[in-house]
Amino acid sequence: MSNCYKKPFLQKVIVRIDFTAKFQLTQKGLPKKVSDALLSIFPIPEPRKVLAKQVQISPAGTIENHEQQNHLFFHGKLRDKTLCITPDFLYIEITKYQTYEHLKEDFCAILDKLNEAEEFSVNRFGLRYINNIELNEDEPLNWERYINGEILHMFDVTGDRSHLSRVFSNIVQHFDDGMQLNYNYGMHNPDFPSKIKRKSFIMDLDAYFQGVLGKDDIKSGIDIAHERIEELFENSITDDLRTLMEIEHE
Repeated sequence: MSNCYKKPFLQKVIVRIDFTAKFQLTQKGLPKKVSDALLSIFPIPEPRKVLAKQVQISPAGTIENHEQQNHLFFHGKLRDKTLCITPDFLYIEITKYQTYEHLKEDFCAILDKLNEAEEFSVNRFGLRYINNIELNEDEPLNWERYINGEILHMFDVTGDRSHLSRVFSNIVQHFDDGMQLNYNYGMHNPDFPSKIKRKSFIMDLDAYFQGVLGKDDIKSGIDIAHERIEELFENSITDDLRTLMEIEHE
């Protein structure tokens, strides 16, 4: 996951903000100056019309409303990263991760350019790293070489591992600065409900802040989120896994 590895097992990295009020996207999308700046980072535009569903719950019952929205998608040259802007939220999704510095640079540049088009605040900001450690080895349930033993006790609760078809755990931390860190880890098993046959271990770390946040709050929050995700990931693995991922520097 960390940017100090040449061959991380990162499946996906997502950074997302949810707008407090709807971000106004016209039929033409964004102002040309803003759009041109985004295209310098994500050069393949792909606008879409999406039918969005809104649910309102009141004493009279549940009401569903549908409205057509403009959703703006921009992709990297190799389509290994995507920016999506909608009236309700924005996200960047990366499938070929370079470094945290690259991610932060792109994300902060986008925040600045959007703020030129329309001043905004958000009610949720999140950073998520999804690692899928897949190894071509025998003994798919044996992770002692690679994973911290403290989080492997879940395998022993039943006493007999031979019948396991899914083993998954969840840890949630709530910090004094308002950040929550949701950590899902274990063997989700792509062949479920069949017994586990493949050696595949998920580490899904999702850090987020809720509450009204401005642009500067988000820029400082992404550093905090990344630092805590990185620390928890490093605490979860062993030196043997670090060797597999090829450490670039300490």
